[in-house]
Amino acid sequence: MNKHHEIIRSFPEWKKKKIDIATLKGGMTNDSYVVTEEKKKYIVRFAPETGRIIGLDRKREIYNYNIAYKQGIGPKIFKYYPKYSALIVEHLEGVPLTKKEARKPKAIKAIAKILLKLHNGEKLKGTRISLQRGYDYVNLTKKHHGWLPKDMAWYLKKIKLVEKHLSPISRTDSCHEDLMFSNIIKLKNGGYKLIDWEYSGNDDRHFDLAMFSVKGSFGKKEDFVLAKTYSPKDPKGLYNMLQYTKVVVYFVEAAYGILQNTISKKQGIDYKKYALDNLAGFKRQINRLPL
Repeated sequence: MNKHHEIIRSFPEWKKKKIDIATLKGGMTNDSYVVTEEKKKYIVRFAPETGRIIGLDRKREIYNYNIAYKQGIGPKIFKYYPKYSALIVEHLEGVPLTKKEARKPKAIKAIAKILLKLHNGEKLKGTRISLQRGYDYVNLTKKHHGWLPKDMAWYLKKIKLVEKHLSPISRTDSCHEDLMFSNIIKLKNGGYKLIDWEYSGNDDRHFDLAMFSVKGSFGKKEDFVLAKTYSPKDPKGLYNMLQYTKVVVYFVEAAYGILQNTISKKQGIDYKKYALDNLAGFKRQINRLPL
């Protein structure tokens, strides 16, 4: 039997109850399961042993989950078992956002409004400057003697040029920091909520917007819908900033893949391919920009 299944069945909530446990596919960091107890469903998430290396902190995550829940944009936490780094979270009735759906104006506007609510809302715990995370991931990979692309020096040189075009981070705002479409749930009522808040913290708000754009492969049309909804007073300014911040997203996600390729024990994830795909996106995007 899967060791996580045994742990779940040992929890007081379910020790003497009949439950079904199914692996939740799609996550790149945690091992997650759907637990069904009669007609009720829950999500149980186990953090990786290497979580500290990639900057994860369950206490910060729980704090931020609770804020998101209070704002109506995230699920509720029911229980935390520190011994197993296991979190029991509300199961949202809905489906992950698809790339096709994400590119539609209606969805873009809805997510823009959720992000505006998050960014302008109560401060989350933790400061997670995205670009610094990317540098840290690369340096940690070197420390662990992991694989690095042969032209990594070129990427580091180019990201330094991009950095000069970014907004000075004189303030940080509450950010989700991991807007994979698997983390954006379209609810049965047509609304949306964000799940998996382990990377959340305070950062440059442009990162969330740019990551949503990157994951949706947005072009000029979609980016302008996003910019106009989020910043109606200065959509052009936001649009321009997003083009540079997209490079940051590609860099951070590639660096994440590079580090995870070295340290992660999670099965079934090709982190090296994820890194290379993002480096390819980095090149495409940077070739569009005047530097």
